[in-house]
Amino acid sequence: MKNLVQFWIITVLCCGFATLPARAQSPRLDPAFAVTSATDTAGRAIFFDMALQADGKIIVSGLFNSINGHPAASVARLLPDGQVDTTFSAPPVNAVVRSVAVQADGKVLIGGDFTTVGRDSCIGIARLLANGLRDPGFRSPLGIRPSFGSYVSSNVTKIVVQPGKGVLALGFLIPLTGPGVSYVVRLLEAAGARDTTFRLPANLARTIMNDALVLPGGHLVFAGRPTLFNGGPCTVWGMLPDGALDPTFVPLPGINSFSWAYGLAHDPSTGKLYVVRKGRVLNLEPVRLLPNGTPDPTFGIAAASFPQSFGGASSMAVQPNGRLLLCGGFYVAGGYYLSARLLPSGALDPSYDPSLGPSQGDGAKVLVQPDGKLLFAGSFIQAGGFALNALARMLDPNVLSARAPGQPNDVDALDAWPVPARDVLHLRLPAGRVARHLALRDARGRVVVRQAVPAGQAAPVLPTAGLPPGGYLLRVDFAAGPPAYRRVVVE
Repeated sequence: MKNLVQFWIITVLCCGFATLPARAQSPRLDPAFAVTSATDTAGRAIFFDMALQADGKIIVSGLFNSINGHPAASVARLLPDGQVDTTFSAPPVNAVVRSVAVQADGKVLIGGDFTTVGRDSCIGIARLLANGLRDPGFRSPLGIRPSFGSYVSSNVTKIVVQPGKGVLALGFLIPLTGPGVSYVVRLLEAAGARDTTFRLPANLARTIMNDALVLPGGHLVFAGRPTLFNGGPCTVWGMLPDGALDPTFVPLPGINSFSWAYGLAHDPSTGKLYVVRKGRVLNLEPVRLLPNGTPDPTFGIAAASFPQSFGGASSMAVQPNGRLLLCGGFYVAGGYYLSARLLPSGALDPSYDPSLGPSQGDGAKVLVQPDGKLLFAGSFIQAGGFALNALARMLDPNVLSARAPGQPNDVDALDAWPVPARDVLHLRLPAGRVARHLALRDARGRVVVRQAVPAGQAAPVLPTAGLPPGGYLLRVDFAAGPPAYRRVVVE
């Protein structure tokens, strides 16, 4: 209670000084988010991954044994306000959980270094039911191997759901029986068996992959260790849904044979991609790619923005307004901080003050919620100037939209009815602006409806029949200027 009182006192004081023009006053810690402490038997907890459910709940994973005093063994579910969801009864996991993913049916996939889930042998990957209990119908096809009097176990570093196809698992993957090691496999969603119809090209099948994306059309993008392709090392590849090379995607050359590629992010409004690789300014530097994989020449990181090359991004998130949020570790703005934000040009966003975000530790993951709130996970011990452990939610006005002083407020000018909508959503667009496209995103940020706006139409109709009930974010793209956004509800 004392800490809460101190928090509100300082918050009020900060609001009193908000008019000072010295520097940006965002982001700021969300006082409504309840997570303040997480522990592990070895001391400080570490969060490696997060995933949003359609209902706004948050799956978190890492290395921890309690959150806010509630027992939680390396995987837990939080309510939208950050409280531990006690109806999610995940069994103990005997090692770190590095990746989580939520299926469309609400089941939760976990991957990591573990060999048991509860009392059951379960190597590297497991699936939990919506109530947290282990799904007995999903069995890991991964195994262990003897090594110098001990053993080496499979470990899964990334899980990606491939809708309608199965589950992609990345890591060091030893088959349950037989020789060989794989770095990417696809598992059948029904029971977890390996899908033998998914085949990467021979040279890429032997390549360590760090990240994967499923694009809206079903094609795949992988990032990983440099592998010879067309006479030089490449680190990012496009694939067809069955694992064959995508002939329309140009593999990204590495700067050298040590230039690994890591995190991937996709901007659904432009189709462009972001990837983290060893760069010329930062050790781990974001690069923007056009939809066909070629580097975007309009995006560049300025050396003056980051005075030291040490560190870089470990995770990225594209905001609805096109700005790129980075999580990791950076020397920027006169100190070492765990987050930064870039404008669409690649320049540092002056409205974002990294000293107000997470600090003192490491940043591992960032997510942008549909309501514009920012979730950070890692091993940090402070955020917004307050002591907390490894998980924080921040508030920032420049997430869903960003306007210069004096620019018209398109959110007020964009009208939508009825709310809640049933079969259709009627729109009235801002006067004087030419709209090009409409898009509706669900609570997980997926575009569920997209349509072009005919020339001269100021009152288009968006179909909503068949959409699951809940909150959605409407985005309108114009011929010129920034997009406009509005929250809508479908019943």
